[in-house]
Amino acid sequence: IPNIDVNFKSINIESQKARTSLFYAYRNHNFKIFTLLLENEQIDVNMFYYTKFEGNNGTFNYIEDTILIEAIDDNDYKIIELLLSHPKIDVNLKRTCFYDNKILYESPLQFAIDREYIDIFKLLLSHPKIDVNTSKRDVDGCEIRSLTSAIDLSNKEIISGLISHPNIDIDFIYKFRDDDMIYNFNPFIYSVYYNKIGIVELFIN
Repeated sequence: IPNIDVNFKSINIESQKARTSLFYAYRNHNFKIFTLLLENEQIDVNMFYYTKFEGNNGTFNYIEDTILIEAIDDNDYKIIELLLSHPKIDVNLKRTCFYDNKILYESPLQFAIDREYIDIFKLLLSHPKIDVNTSKRDVDGCEIRSLTSAIDLSNKEIISGLISHPNIDIDFIYKFRDDDMIYNFNPFIYSVYYNKIGIVELFIN
């Protein structure tokens, strides 16, 4: 059927969820249909789907997700590998959450780092269009870069992967609050400040 809309969104009125055919194929673990959809030249592999929910003071919040973010959340290496091979995939497209009049966001790379999914982190890092300096915004409005997240987790394997990437910026300034004081540190000083000896050694060596 030449005019079939493969990107049509189905909206559940009660649950306030909008879903696409690609989402249902993934959620039903139907790899054949999922692959068939990806092969369709009309498919929008980066299309957002959303979930709406009630917040504080009667406000309504919602999350905009992509299939890539969903697959990372599920630690689904096979699907992520398939998605990253698609010529139109936006590997840096961020999940967005509108929460109590705040806008939060997180990239696929940040998503993998925060969950310490090492294999998926490496897979994302190998993509030619990956933004290794991507940032997320938390509920306090702080902009937290991928390297800062890895330092907070003390994950030396992720930090090593990031700082060895040719496009990494290791001199950016991270503004944060600690003990009612505001600091402006680069990643190295940040690591020293929090006594992360193993990470300091990575930077020096």
